[in-house]
Amino acid sequence: MTLPRRQLPNEVVSLVRHTHQHEHTLTPCDTTNEIIAYQMACAATEHNQSVHTVVAMCDHIHTIVHDHNAVRSDFMRDLNAGIARAMNHSRGTRGGFWDRTPFNEVLLLNLNAIEQQIVYTCLNPVATGEVDSLDAWPGFVIRPRDWGKPMRVPKPECFYGDDRPDVVEFIPQPPPGYEKLSLEEVIEHFENLIEEGRQTLLAARPAAQPKPNMFVPPAPQEDPRTPVLRKRTRPRFAAGDPALIAQAREQYRSFLEVYRRQRKKWLNGAKPRRCTFPAGTVWLRKNSPVLCAPPPAVSLGVFLPRSAAEPPVAA
Repeated sequence: MTLPRRQLPNEVVSLVRHTHQHEHTLTPCDTTNEIIAYQMACAATEHNQSVHTVVAMCDHIHTIVHDHNAVRSDFMRDLNAGIARAMNHSRGTRGGFWDRTPFNEVLLLNLNAIEQQIVYTCLNPVATGEVDSLDAWPGFVIRPRDWGKPMRVPKPECFYGDDRPDVVEFIPQPPPGYEKLSLEEVIEHFENLIEEGRQTLLAARPAAQPKPNMFVPPAPQEDPRTPVLRKRTRPRFAAGDPALIAQAREQYRSFLEVYRRQRKKWLNGAKPRRCTFPAGTVWLRKNSPVLCAPPPAVSLGVFLPRSAAEPPVAA
């Protein structure tokens, strides 16, 4: 059985979903970009996700969000289901679009982790050697310089019916923890980090490796799978601090212990209302009448709401 997810309000997470067998079915083109942008806008608006960064690669999508209400599973369900239906329709295909494994989520425990994940996500096309900079990547992207700017996303002409809105508007936002800086200062800070990381990647490339002038779509017969990457353990937490990672793992182990104890009690015949599952329980909370404990006052990875009602916006 898949281990249960623990999702609390006001966590910042990195979310990744791969295509079926890592096929290049998300190779950038106008139609693919329009579908991803529209579904991202719809799902983020519907489920109150503050979107910080998105980079759509050929075989996976990176998304970093501030999950205000602990509903990122619903957000990912609607985002990925909508993309799959629209992409299959536009390509004239049927069947599974995404990999069988569930989406991967990494809880970002501190500002160091947030910065590293945003830089890593934005430099993914550079790290793979497909382009020299994110500006040259033709896929759908949301990056720091988009923060605070309203995005009006029109409904793609393919697939969608009259029951869907013609235009969806949402505003990418900076992550929490930088409220003492102006929006312009936060953007400059992150864009500088991205440029520093880009220069590091370019300097590390073999001298004999030619620099790509533009993205070249992979050949259809090319095998997109990467066995080395698929063998890696999927991390649950990021912090850049081993002690903090250890604390987060212990926090999750405590969650699992309570969850398993209550689940055993429930399966042995106890009434659902007599079983109190730990805070952060996702699937059972949504699909059964069990009770869940309230969120703790303090938890690793939870960024408490800022005192001001609204996030910073462009002047």
